[in-house]
Amino acid sequence: MVRFKHVSVSTLVLLSALALSGCSGTSGLSTSSLFGGDDAAKAAVPVKETNTPSNRAYRLGAVSARAAKCGYNFDPLKLKTTFLQQEAQAGLTVDQLGQLEKIHSVAFNGVKKAVTSNASYCTDKKTAVIRTSLNKYLAGDFSARSASKVVATKKVEAGAFDWFDTGDEKAGPKFGSQDWWESQQSKTP
Repeated sequence: MVRFKHVSVSTLVLLSALALSGCSGTSGLSTSSLFGGDDAAKAAVPVKETNTPSNRAYRLGAVSARAAKCGYNFDPLKLKTTFLQQEAQAGLTVDQLGQLEKIHSVAFNGVKKAVTSNASYCTDKKTAVIRTSLNKYLAGDFSARSASKVVATKKVEAGAFDWFDTGDEKAGPKFGSQDWWESQQSKTP
């Protein structure tokens, strides 16, 4: 039996991490994984959105519901009909068009239900994105957005010091960030 009389907590954490890192094919161990990552780990990565009829139907339904919530003056039914006509001209079968209509309806109704109760949903930033997408659809362009506009971020597991971050953007900048330090300087007399 091994006894530890004067072992620091940091040594125990390091030994535990090393022991656990041997349990997988890759270590997965880094200071980033221990302390919640850094901005480089969360960097945006361009992703190419697939341009399938199903994805187009889903995006159209979601954007239509968001636009309706934010008060844009357009006819969602007419827009859906235009989309389905365009897909029919591309050679889709009646069964496939039926599936696209179901996908559109699920997206439209789901997003509509999700945003209905959110009174602060229509921010300036969101309405700008909605306006751009809606105008594109109203012009008859139902294709996927370009890869430079679609961004995904790498999910970073929670770290030991994430309890400082409330996750609420309205609460202010993330603890320890440059913005946080600047806000602290402005608070000092």
